[in-house]
Amino acid sequence: MTKSEMLSTLATDSGFKKKDIENIMQTLNNLIYKTLKKDKVIKLDGLGVFQLKDRKARMGRNPATGEAIAARNPAAPPDRSLPQVWRRTS
Repeated sequence: MTKSEMLSTLATDSGFKKKDIENIMQTLNNLIYKTLKKDKVIKLDGLGVFQLKDRKARMGRNPATGEAIAARNPAAPPDRSLPQVWRRTS
């Protein structure tokens, strides 16, 4: 399901305007971002637990030069449910 499909479905099922649903989703996204950045965990009954876990740096290789480099992974969600939040906190 895409974001657009979700907005349309929520608007149809709830009776709210699509723009209002979009504003609510943006507010929720901002709240999740701020909470994860501060507390690193969100527990929502019936939906799941979202958390950032610190990971140590791993060794990588520059494909152009072959040079070994340390690729940092400061925090990442254990699954890919919130990749956008992960990118914004790095």
